[in-house]
Amino acid sequence: MTEIIPAWMDGQYTNAEKFIIGVVLADGRRLPEIRKTVRPEMFHDPVYRGIFEVSCDLSDEGTAVDIVTVAHKCGEYGNRIDSELLDDLTKAATTASEIGMYCEILVRESMRRDMLYSVHQRLQDLETGSEPGEIAVEILSEMNTFCNGERVTGGVGFEESFVSMMQDISDIQEGRKAPATPSGFPSLDKVLGGGFQRNGMYVIAARPGKGKTAMALSIAKNVASSGKRTLFVSLEMDRAQLVARIVSADIGGVSATTILNGTFEQDLWDSITDCATRMSSIPLTFNWQKSMSVKDIRYLAKTCRSEFVVIDYLGLIANENESGKLYEETTKKSKQIKAMARDLECPVLCLAQMNRESEKRGNKKPMLSDLRDSGSIEQDADAVIFNWVEDETEDYELPEGQTSDPVDLKLVVAKNRHGRMGIIPMYWDKLSGKITELQKAGENGWTDRIPF
Repeated sequence: MTEIIPAWMDGQYTNAEKFIIGVVLADGRRLPEIRKTVRPEMFHDPVYRGIFEVSCDLSDEGTAVDIVTVAHKCGEYGNRIDSELLDDLTKAATTASEIGMYCEILVRESMRRDMLYSVHQRLQDLETGSEPGEIAVEILSEMNTFCNGERVTGGVGFEESFVSMMQDISDIQEGRKAPATPSGFPSLDKVLGGGFQRNGMYVIAARPGKGKTAMALSIAKNVASSGKRTLFVSLEMDRAQLVARIVSADIGGVSATTILNGTFEQDLWDSITDCATRMSSIPLTFNWQKSMSVKDIRYLAKTCRSEFVVIDYLGLIANENESGKLYEETTKKSKQIKAMARDLECPVLCLAQMNRESEKRGNKKPMLSDLRDSGSIEQDADAVIFNWVEDETEDYELPEGQTSDPVDLKLVVAKNRHGRMGIIPMYWDKLSGKITELQKAGENGWTDRIPF
């Protein structure tokens, strides 16, 4: 990386780097403590950086770290270090008790240097004609990385990964972090392995008119109601239509169209305003752009600090290359969505269309091969859920307060990296769009999983 560092920073860098290296050479036992915050790439001076790297290598090998062993190891690497320099560095560490302060200085000024480089690089990108939206996403991602102190280059060892995992477990056990994001449907969460996992890409697929959006809105509302910042990106409907659907499903007995047209009595108006009052404080955000690429969605999710993202739907996401083939563009978008989930560190639920093959089969139960336009979707997704509406009517008990004829909707979990597969029976009130879990008449309790 090209060094971009103002002259006024040289003194702070030199003093902090010199002191830290002096402490390491004078007392190698302090190195593990220093390595908790300091990494080799933070050193501006290449000589000091090389000495620190050699010291880390010696420590990892179980060899004592001192002037003699460091000088010898540097010689093995072909980088002879003058003994007088090492002696001067050792004398510079007048009091090891100040090491914490100097480590803080090095970390802070190293971050300043990296931020200057990042900003300078993005300015160059803009001047050479790079896409502004893409640059904005990169800037947000890099600044977020700086703020979280995650400027890690290269690989991460098993020990560090294990410690991170144990910290996550501790946070979960003490209630500081949820193991997964519940969907609001206990039966679905049980099959998925507790809910939607962090960094996971989830797909709900169905033929048109089979409840994909109704299911996605129900989940989004449930997640937002639990306090998680939820972003619902619809490339098919405007915000008024989405809100009307949420309200109609919440109060029941009325369609979203009736609400939008205003053809209802005063008592229904009271129910609508009551619903608005209850839901006005939930952190649910919608997009305003009518056409969005995956990069646009990622940028919006970052600016909203989203903890759960829903995309309706994959086939309507704008292509980056308008002349590209449909299969290739869909594959690219699928992989970008998976990468976005990992970058945001939150679940991303994406809706997708099914092809017509299931309608031609005798057994119309959905299969992974029914996903439309790309085989990459099933590979990238952590879980694939199909909305399956059968023609035959089963004897179901209606949820309390529902009077319309039931629609048998089954959620077919056809792929699941974090749990099991199965079929979950649901009730879908097509009039209001409300989806609820079912009880089967004549059985003990209700069944949350019907095996394949």
